[in-house]
Amino acid sequence: NVVHIHLTPYLFAPLWALHPSAGWLNGIIVLWNLLGGALLTGIILRRSSPRDFLPKAAFALAVFFGGGLLRILDQMGQFLLFSGPLILGAYAALRAGRRGWFLAVIVALCLVSEDAAMIAVAFAFYIWLCERDKRPFAWTALGFAVPYLLLVLLVLQPAARVGLVMTESSTAAAVFKNIFHVQLGTLAANLKGMMPVFTLLPAFALAGLLFGWPRGRRVWVIAALAVIPAFLHWGESLVVGGSHHLLPPFCFTYLALLLMLGEGRAEGRSWLDRRPPAVALAMAALFFAVSLRALAPDLPNAARLKLYRALGQGAKVRDLEQSFAKGEERSNRAVIAAAAALPPEKSLVFLGNYRVLGLIAGRSDLWPFPRYFDQADYLLIQRDASDLAYSFDPSLGPDPKSALRASPPSKGWCEQRNVVMPPQMWKLLLRSLVHRLRTHRVVRDDEHVLLLENLKPQPFEMPPSTMGFRLR
Repeated sequence: NVVHIHLTPYLFAPLWALHPSAGWLNGIIVLWNLLGGALLTGIILRRSSPRDFLPKAAFALAVFFGGGLLRILDQMGQFLLFSGPLILGAYAALRAGRRGWFLAVIVALCLVSEDAAMIAVAFAFYIWLCERDKRPFAWTALGFAVPYLLLVLLVLQPAARVGLVMTESSTAAAVFKNIFHVQLGTLAANLKGMMPVFTLLPAFALAGLLFGWPRGRRVWVIAALAVIPAFLHWGESLVVGGSHHLLPPFCFTYLALLLMLGEGRAEGRSWLDRRPPAVALAMAALFFAVSLRALAPDLPNAARLKLYRALGQGAKVRDLEQSFAKGEERSNRAVIAAAAALPPEKSLVFLGNYRVLGLIAGRSDLWPFPRYFDQADYLLIQRDASDLAYSFDPSLGPDPKSALRASPPSKGWCEQRNVVMPPQMWKLLLRSLVHRLRTHRVVRDDEHVLLLENLKPQPFEMPPSTMGFRLR
């Protein structure tokens, strides 16, 4: 499962080493994006609009911090999330005409991952098409990004896959294949998942009302900046699903907003000198409402409960109240503690709430159920799980494997919600592995946790041509 080649994110390793944890990795990503984005916003607007810099910068930063960015950054420490300030930095260098700085940032962007290198290629196409006086910058980006992409896709990834059982020729091919299997329901769900980027749309209307509208061909240039450089990630978000792939669309759409702000015509008057019209207030309210909707899933549970009640979201209120009644937080903490008590060099398979997965990731061999559930050193089951990451029908077979084969495919971590663990599921695993096959023993069994230790663990396939990174 060799997916991405990462280099630039490891520059942050000394900072991460101060407190090596999943939480701090997410913290570094959030700080890097918010601080870097705010600084580069100021740099870009200072150059494009020095006369009315302060009101425009205040507006832009309100959109930057108040929109859906935080929802995008909350994506399990995905390394593509390090690309945000690099995207803004490449654009700032382009606007400043600093070709050397532009090349340095493009190199750093490409080395984030190969899908970030694809951004550099698409960005070069935008420059060549819409910034004709800056076309040498396009050739600069292509001169590094294209050879690097070819190296990764044709040499490094195939070499890293030697000896592995292949399911796809490359990650890019696996994603592209989904285009031929898209259904209307999937598209609708993925469009809803792109809400964090759509928070920026009301900001364009508000910017036009307050600072003036672009004219003529500039409308198409601004639209092209939002779409072309992140075209592949727009497509992947629509076909496969957004999550961390929404960051490039967000960044380039935000840059399009900055371009519109920089070219806005205030006609000698600042919007601060007059009372905004009612339509501007309506657009501000719409921006707030859409942003709040995008960020709602990340609010504290108590705040979410009050918000859903105020909005009349009865089903969501019931789900949260049931979660509180069942003590989901206590259950999650018990499972996390049980995983933390196990030696990190031991392999672990987990069956329980999907929210727990990112908090038990401190080991090299961690697998979501059902992968290797009968081979790993430990099988950790959350008996009272209320939001299962994986589910199957235990009544469809006398043992777990036959029940899994007969069950319809599970929708996976991000597509199913509020699926409660039926007692028959963990009882079938306990009966089969401990009592019938006698390959496992019970290490812990309480109201939250069922932990089984494999008495005959089987080594995972590890081709001699590959090397795994293991925690020491």
